[in-house]
Amino acid sequence: MSLYRLYRWYDTATPEQLYAGRNWYPTARKRICEIVDKYGFLPYVTHETVAGIVAVLSPNVDWDTNLYDAANVVDAYPSIVTVSSYNKNRDKAYAILHAACQLPGPVRRVNTIGIVRGDKVVPFYANLLGDDTALTLDSHAYNAWCGYRATGSKLPGMPAAMRRKAALDYTRAAKRKGESVSAFQAILWIVWKDRIDNGRVKGYDRANNR
Repeated sequence: MSLYRLYRWYDTATPEQLYAGRNWYPTARKRICEIVDKYGFLPYVTHETVAGIVAVLSPNVDWDTNLYDAANVVDAYPSIVTVSSYNKNRDKAYAILHAACQLPGPVRRVNTIGIVRGDKVVPFYANLLGDDTALTLDSHAYNAWCGYRATGSKLPGMPAAMRRKAALDYTRAAKRKGESVSAFQAILWIVWKDRIDNGRVKGYDRANNR
């Protein structure tokens, strides 16, 4: 577990991986805007509400499925649809829309405190809203910091002290390399995932997603 390991992962990134990482969150925000544009005739559909829905539906779901499920929830509301995430996360997505519907005015600013929560989900939501200083420390990002990790359904929780240390190291490494925190995390996520997909991380369960 090392700050210098983050430097090494970053230094192995190809130009293509650097480009993909730096553009991951800007592209994600554009994808959210596409959902907002499609359903923007509904007053409760804003970038804030859709970003919140995407964030709460994200645990253990790949990105394209995450977006599909979010759009499906918005399209079907108030009817309940099946999603790939956990039912409790689906309920949070509907809670966000329900809260938005209760607010007056053409632009409905939803207070998501109490709905969007979790060590990974809250910063992911912030990243999707445009905050590039927040760190989405999911299992891949944490594992890249550790250098190894057997994962899957038996993945132990990240100890709070270790999570804080990892977040501090990511922030320092991003500054040292001249990247935003979100871009640095995305670059390392891509580098690490590529190593997994090519079988270069011993003991890693490929079923684990972002």
